[in-house]
Amino acid sequence: MKQINKMTELDPEKRYDSFETIIKDLTQIDMFENLFTSEESTLYQSFMDDLVKSLSCFIESNLTFYSIEKIQNNLYDLLESQSLEK
Repeated sequence: MKQINKMTELDPEKRYDSFETIIKDLTQIDMFENLFTSEESTLYQSFMDDLVKSLSCFIESNLTFYSIEKIQNNLYDLLESQSLEK
């Protein structure tokens, strides 16, 4: 399918330049539902579900820190744990 090839094109000049253009091209396909195989759709949906869960976990765990002191301490601990020298 030419739309998929254009989405994954290595040369930036040949790739889509916006989601709007992708949507426009995809809506012009007569059989939009046949764009992906059932296996591809399932795989993509699984990937997106995992991504959303990961982002939700990341966002929720980080939004609970409102204390400047707690944030500074966490940053200090992170820096200390990642430094090559102690």
